[in-house]
Amino acid sequence: HLTGRELESAEFLARAHQGFLANGKTRLAARTACWLSFTSVLKGELAQASGWLSRARRLLEREGDCVEQGYAMLPAGIRAVREGDVMAAYDAFVEAARIGTRFDDKDLATMGLQGQGRVLIRRGETVRGVSLLDEAMVAVKAGEVSAINAAGIYCSVIEACGEIFDLRRAQEWTTALEQWCATQPDLVPYRGHCLIHRAELLQLQGNWLSAL
Repeated sequence: HLTGRELESAEFLARAHQGFLANGKTRLAARTACWLSFTSVLKGELAQASGWLSRARRLLEREGDCVEQGYAMLPAGIRAVREGDVMAAYDAFVEAARIGTRFDDKDLATMGLQGQGRVLIRRGETVRGVSLLDEAMVAVKAGEVSAINAAGIYCSVIEACGEIFDLRRAQEWTTALEQWCATQPDLVPYRGHCLIHRAELLQLQGNWLSAL
């Protein structure tokens, strides 16, 4: 995924899911289903996202209290945002962060925080929202979050800065992103919305050639 081969990434995830199912590893099968739902909803493939999330939840019905229950909240939160239900989205991200903290899963806890921050900004609670986004970014900068999630959180926070026209913060976190990308030699950075916001910042700096 991070090297730009998103279709192959999805295929490998689907194969892993089937392998976990075949070997009775229900929680790992549910986790891969959550990730497939998460990536599908980000690509706008809402029917596939719904199907994978439904499968993950069904697999977790008999698993009781586990960290995978928190991962299932992430695509649910994003879907609620897309549907305009910010209250449901906020509740989903709060629960994800709570579960992540309880199970000491830094990835889940940090993604839950950044989700809360994005939703609070859309609810007009900008100060609280930005504070949570900065907290999430501190965890990323400290190396507490895996590379796959660090990249997504960086781009999400920069997009949020664009929503509230916070150019200073956008530039600061973009610089941090550039430094992080430099440590990932095979990474293909700045795709989709992240690429658009990168070009916008370059324009604002007068760097027209790089923006083009």
